[in-house]
Amino acid sequence: MKNLLILGILILNIYSVNAQVNLPYSSAKTFKTGTLTYKNLYDGMHHPSLSVNRFLNNESNGYGLSQLIDRVVSGAEDLTQFEDGLGAIIGFVSDGDDLTKEKRNNQARMLENQAYVLLVSYTMLQNGLQAHLPAALSESAIGLLLPRFKTNLSQSNSWYVPNGGDMVESTQAMMNYARAIDLALGLEIVFNYHASGNNTNATTMHLFTVTEKDAIMANLKQVINNGYNALHNDDVLDVVDALLVLEDIDMKDFESGNRPMKMYMAVAYSMMTYQFKEGTSNSTTKNNYLNQFIEAINAIDYNKEDNSRGSYWGYQSINGSKNWAEGPHYLDFLLKEALPFWHAYRINMSSFPSPYQTKNAFNDDDFFNPILWMTDITMPNGRMPSIDDGNYRSFGKLLYMNWSSTYAPYSTAQKISKRAQHWIQKLPPPLSKV
Repeated sequence: MKNLLILGILILNIYSVNAQVNLPYSSAKTFKTGTLTYKNLYDGMHHPSLSVNRFLNNESNGYGLSQLIDRVVSGAEDLTQFEDGLGAIIGFVSDGDDLTKEKRNNQARMLENQAYVLLVSYTMLQNGLQAHLPAALSESAIGLLLPRFKTNLSQSNSWYVPNGGDMVESTQAMMNYARAIDLALGLEIVFNYHASGNNTNATTMHLFTVTEKDAIMANLKQVINNGYNALHNDDVLDVVDALLVLEDIDMKDFESGNRPMKMYMAVAYSMMTYQFKEGTSNSTTKNNYLNQFIEAINAIDYNKEDNSRGSYWGYQSINGSKNWAEGPHYLDFLLKEALPFWHAYRINMSSFPSPYQTKNAFNDDDFFNPILWMTDITMPNGRMPSIDDGNYRSFGKLLYMNWSSTYAPYSTAQKISKRAQHWIQKLPPPLSKV
């Protein structure tokens, strides 16, 4: 099963494309029913924007939907690679094996695949490009797939992130869920536009009913809350507290490495796609999320001139130097969340309050120096050295760093990218599974 993250991060501006489609959609659009309006965490945030960079993108922050459609039309991208689980009704059926980390990650990836394929194929159909779609994505097939997808998003047993336990067991599922909803909100914009007679000012909902939209956001809310609660959970540390005669310690304070960073990134990433129904009790939730989002950004900030335990990035890298205290294995482990998070953050950062509007990780040595250090010590064959709990294995995030000079023009970024491209050619397939 291919993870959409490859499209969201790995092929960003690596290939040049010529726009063949014109998509007249506003990626910052939200919709209302009656007097109630669904609003983003911050006004001006976009959908899609966690992986795909909006609809029409002439900027340097990654491929927009039009560029990805160009790739499908030109034959450079094959939608059939995402067909695994495309028509499935997703749901956990027991409290046993179906709740393992691997199975819930697969469920979340299936939702993400469904969202991406439906967004691309439905948009292509509406723009007269059906001849470039596989038979499995014909107009009649999409008519059958859409209701199944809506069911999968809105039923609660499609989702599972435990409330408690090991926080890093859930971060990938959380981010896959978030990308699925972000893409679904992009699909909602396209669908509502065409259902309203190509009216760019339309505000009426057509794709989702109010009940469906509320259920989708309730599912996401539960995932976000469980993730945030894991950071503030002190139950699992009761024995440690007793032995050390300490006050209760939250997980976020007890651990100083990649683990709380991964969860803070997953929580903030998920908040970027959450929508609130204005004029309801959700206003309390929104205020909480606004505070928690800033808490998360401050916790993972790579620019802090602080190398105390509570400043995770500074503590691990000694204030953004070429170093990672936990070693290359755990930095590689963290980058699975860090790279997609800062990609999505950059797309939406103009919506954030000051001073958070100008944080561009892809133009900052405080962020790049630890990654550059990891490439410095990577073996000539592209494998990481077996030091600091690490295994002699492929540097797993090479594909994530194969960015172009348009996407990441900064000199340090290009040095990392050139090394990644060199090692990608040396490593055996399937590299996307490392």
